[in-house]
Amino acid sequence: LLRDPVTRVKELAGEPGSDDALELFTKIFALEDELEAHEREVRVREAEQQWEAQKKEYAAISKEQDAVVRS
Repeated sequence: LLRDPVTRVKELAGEPGSDDALELFTKIFALEDELEAHEREVRVREAEQQWEAQKKEYAAISKEQDAVVRS
């Protein structure tokens, strides 16, 4: 089903007006929306990983401070 449109877009890539063809293709298949959603998910995952790493770092620092205070 997608073979013909994909092939046609590839053929159009070298022709004048290829930017218009690519824009139409991406709108039809909502590729930009999917890409943005994927990129957003990646950013959220990365932020969550950074947050978890910071929490571990702060917990380690807090333990060290508690040990110093108790000694």
